[in-house]
Amino acid sequence: MRGDAEGAEGMPELSVSFGGLTFKNPLILAPGPFSDDLKWISRFVEAGVGGVVLKSAVPESLAHMRRWVKPRYRLPFGPDGNFVLYSFEQAFRGSIDEYLKLIRDAKGLGVPIIASFFALDMDDWLELCLGAQEAGADAVELDISCPHAGAASAYVEVTSFLAERLKIPVIPKLSPTIDVASVAVQLERAGAGGVTACNRLTGVDVDLEGMRIAMHGSYAGFGGPWSKFLIFKNVMEIHRSTSLPISASGGVTSHEDLIKYILLGASTVQVLSIFILKGVGVVPEMLKGLERFMEERGIESLDEIRGVAAYSFRDPDSVEREVQARFEVEAEGCVGCMRCRVVCRYEAVVERGGKAWIDPELCDGCGLCAEVCPRGCIRMVRF
Repeated sequence: MRGDAEGAEGMPELSVSFGGLTFKNPLILAPGPFSDDLKWISRFVEAGVGGVVLKSAVPESLAHMRRWVKPRYRLPFGPDGNFVLYSFEQAFRGSIDEYLKLIRDAKGLGVPIIASFFALDMDDWLELCLGAQEAGADAVELDISCPHAGAASAYVEVTSFLAERLKIPVIPKLSPTIDVASVAVQLERAGAGGVTACNRLTGVDVDLEGMRIAMHGSYAGFGGPWSKFLIFKNVMEIHRSTSLPISASGGVTSHEDLIKYILLGASTVQVLSIFILKGVGVVPEMLKGLERFMEERGIESLDEIRGVAAYSFRDPDSVEREVQARFEVEAEGCVGCMRCRVVCRYEAVVERGGKAWIDPELCDGCGLCAEVCPRGCIRMVRF
């Protein structure tokens, strides 16, 4: 299928490099319920993912984290649109021996396999990572910022310790709430092979019927498309501050999101929530969308566009504030739904002949009307 590292003649080159590894495309199955089971890993590889990060495993001292609660998912905003996937799954459910077997088995699928671990002391970190290396893992992701484990401050210490002792790349996974640029600079000096940006946030939800903390009664991780703007910023700041390769993670629901992460500096993009909700069929859709984007613009390789958008960023104090613009309705496309009038606080929108019309004397040029128009028939006019 498309996305092979060799590429087809005349087709865009989707292969990417991350941490010294080559992926046939940037779309990575993120650690989660699909990446702790060889059957599901195989299905995602067959669908076209470029690599897999296995579900995080933990040492025996944290074996309680291997038992998943029931129920463990909530969708506070529904399954479509700007959903929130609120869930509580901590660690790989099997033993470490079973995890190492999963690594060995998954290696036969022909894509890079990245192990993922969470531990609390250096001996456990080292034992887990050395085991993964011996089993054939291509890299290890350090889940130091696991959302269910509280804030961690040992990024540099753990990364440096392991990078000195392992032959495979060490990839710390950052929390979205820290100063990612500053930490990434230190991690680059500490020998990190790259970084993953970022883990999910931690929060609580409330069961209104029971008037109690929802589900299992404790913290849960939450993610979804709402989170991508925070991670966009983090990826951009890391890219502008270091030369570390970045694996972006958070809020991806379409090929457009994947492309935006690459434009901001990411080499690979990890995806999970939309797979949980819509299944493995999303994989070829995303890859075809990525190829189409590149074909339409004559882009031959993702290296051509990586980080391009990151350097268009302006400090807020230097942005242009004197743009003279207003918005107009293209009457032939308007169906008279008047959503634009509902959101216009300047009362510039009126109905004329069953269609919306914007008074140029009252229009402030804010652009909200164009954003809510279901027909896309409101355009900006500079003057």
